[in-house]
Amino acid sequence: MLSADLQKKLMDEFDVVEKGRNPKITSDIEAIVVLSGESLDPAIKTDLHDTEERLAEGIRIYQGIQKLEGSPILVLNGTDPQNIFMEAEAKRRAVDKVMIVKNPSYPAASTKTQIEGLKKLKFKKIAIVTHAYHGPRVLRYAKKFFLNNCKFTLFLIARDKINKNQVQQEIEKIIEYASKGDIDLKNNTFQESE
Repeated sequence: MLSADLQKKLMDEFDVVEKGRNPKITSDIEAIVVLSGESLDPAIKTDLHDTEERLAEGIRIYQGIQKLEGSPILVLNGTDPQNIFMEAEAKRRAVDKVMIVKNPSYPAASTKTQIEGLKKLKFKKIAIVTHAYHGPRVLRYAKKFFLNNCKFTLFLIARDKINKNQVQQEIEKIIEYASKGDIDLKNNTFQESE
């Protein structure tokens, strides 16, 4: 059973996400990591378009960095079918620097495996793109698994569309993954980056 204090703490984090804003695009962002969602993989039957939405945001950030005379790379992080689509779409949209990080096939694919797959990347500053309701969990994974030597910022999509069902599902996932030792509950409350 989830304690009332912990439930409130986690609910408060989602309030911060919903009321917050994405950071400014800066020229020193070296990589934009697009974490795929559920869509575009034939192993998952969904009506979502989350991977496409995240890719569109990643490309928008990539182009914004270029306008500021930065030289970013777009990192696509999904399963094989998702990466094939995302790479083709990125090239169609004139993104000339793309890196693929292969995520395992479903059902082994997860946000955790996506973040773990980024450990070998060596960038000083990255932007991570995902949907807003994943923000608190992605932040915890990023802090735990690979980003101690890398400055990172989260670009969260659809902050104004978070619903209670998504929040409750995410809270349950955070608790479950914390109980396995995958993420930390104590010191990683969600705060907006600079």
